Amino acid sequence: MSNTQIAKPIIIKEKHIKFFFKNNSKYIEAISFNCVGKPLGEYLLKKRQERFDAVCKLTINYWNNRQFLQLILLDLKVMKD
Repeated sequence: MSNTQIAKPIIIKEKHIKFFFKNNSKYIEAISFNCVGKPLGEYLLKKRQERFDAVCKLTINYWNNRQFLQLILLDLKVMKD
């Protein structure tokens, strides 16, 4: 993902952050695992207005007898002005 922002981050099970990538008026749900208390997690919770490029992985999540696509944030690079 390139030139995106974070919207609506929430902490899940005290160690993961679920959020939306925001590009213009489009929102894509994603999650970052085990990032609370780490620089990546701090960025997701506090720097919502900054734009960045993101490295993600698309997986199939099996949960509660259902399967669905899940976008996992692995890392990001803050864009410089």
